[in-house]
Amino acid sequence: GPKLSDGLVFNVLRQLNEALVCVHALELEHRDLKPANVLVRSRTPLDLVLTDFGISSVMNASVHFTSTNRTVRYSPPEALSGIIEHTTWDYWSLGMMLIEMLHGGHPYDDLAEPAIIHRLTTQNVEELTEGLSDPRWRKLCRGLLRREPSARWDGAAVSKWLADPDDPSLAVAEETAPAGPSAEPSTPAIEFGGRSYRTPADLGAALSRDWAKAESFWKRRFKDVRTWVTDGLGLQPLGDALAEIEDADLSLDAQVFQFNCLLAPNAPPRFRDVDLSIGGLAALAERALTETDARTTFLALYREGILMQAGSLPGREDLNGVWRRWTKTVADYGRIRSEMRERDVTVPELDDDVLLRLLAAEVPSHPILATLRSQADRMSTADARQCRWFRELGTPEEMPIAVLPMLPHLQAPAEHGAKLARTAPVRAVVGGMVVGLLFGEQVYWASRGVGFGSEFEYNLEGVVLLTSVVFAFAMAVMWYGRGTRGVSRWVGDILERRQRRRGSRR
Repeated sequence: GPKLSDGLVFNVLRQLNEALVCVHALELEHRDLKPANVLVRSRTPLDLVLTDFGISSVMNASVHFTSTNRTVRYSPPEALSGIIEHTTWDYWSLGMMLIEMLHGGHPYDDLAEPAIIHRLTTQNVEELTEGLSDPRWRKLCRGLLRREPSARWDGAAVSKWLADPDDPSLAVAEETAPAGPSAEPSTPAIEFGGRSYRTPADLGAALSRDWAKAESFWKRRFKDVRTWVTDGLGLQPLGDALAEIEDADLSLDAQVFQFNCLLAPNAPPRFRDVDLSIGGLAALAERALTETDARTTFLALYREGILMQAGSLPGREDLNGVWRRWTKTVADYGRIRSEMRERDVTVPELDDDVLLRLLAAEVPSHPILATLRSQADRMSTADARQCRWFRELGTPEEMPIAVLPMLPHLQAPAEHGAKLARTAPVRAVVGGMVVGLLFGEQVYWASRGVGFGSEFEYNLEGVVLLTSVVFAFAMAVMWYGRGTRGVSRWVGDILERRQRRRGSRR
């Protein structure tokens, strides 16, 4: 949600710091401090509860392993190394939470885990606090977000800041630059394509230019790359991130793409032979309508989560926007299909053809959207728009993209529903008259002596007549069932219009 007021953030900070001081006094570290693990016992007055110590660690061991069950968005850089000495882990997490509350968003919003790991290992952490305008809050967050655990503010420093944010004795340690490989000739190199590469970024850029060789290189040389990164270049966090790719349940394409992105996150992303840019997406989508290989590649961008990964890279917010629209449109298709099924309207499941058109329509400037809108205009006939649920879908210009491929399956049921709604009152009246006449005839014959007494048992005419009445009544109920529902909808429309008129008068 939006950023919180300074007074509320101050209160949250005070209570969380008190909780952490208490926990640390018991020689425990929480190690999973995040908003989801802070519960609200009451809002007025604010009373917070720190919960979920599932991966907490005892602090009396000088060296211990971290748990893999960590939340990367709130974890400090040292959490990636696997073996950690006693740290001020929880106070890094607290600093990330403060920035999120003060700024109205998390610094790593919309980033996938590999991209977050890369930023933790390479980013200048001073950038995390650039969005804070108040110098006192910025100083606090800078003190908490130090890459070196021993330089990070602890509970005592936070308590002093709470007592006096301008306390001159509170100093922020100078930030050390993140460890990175040197490009000197003495730096270990790795071979690919007949050339030597001394930095992960250079290797990743080279791999992205030749997808077929990159796949082969990943399968044959992954262990060599990891050894080069961790032992040769000293980038243990990057090596751990590479290992997580191999352990994940991903396709080969997705593994190779993540591999390239981790090595060279600032390089223009490529998938197979496609430049992942808005222009590249539009060109691929156009080819996908007629070419099988392009179709497979385009659908893989969605099904393998490739575009999500590309959108999480630095400076690729436009791709992230397309990915968000893709996921929303696909979800809308499933939701609207379920709503139509409840109205006895059958819409096919989302197959490759429909998915392709949905995804292509969400790519900026792709012509298929205009084609779908034009088709929607032709199918939004006057008869179809008389159907209430069809009108609720909106005009052809306003309909959600998820609805557009459904229209060939919605037009006929909508027109039929409108016809039933128009004739429902007449059919209901006629049906009632027929049934009434039949019952009236039965009463007439009963008054003539063909009744339910002893004479009825021997009167064949009465038996035949009663059977005919029962049969006619059953047929009337079956035939006019839809008419009854039509009357209900007709009455509902009248009441809805009346309610709208009353509201407008108010």
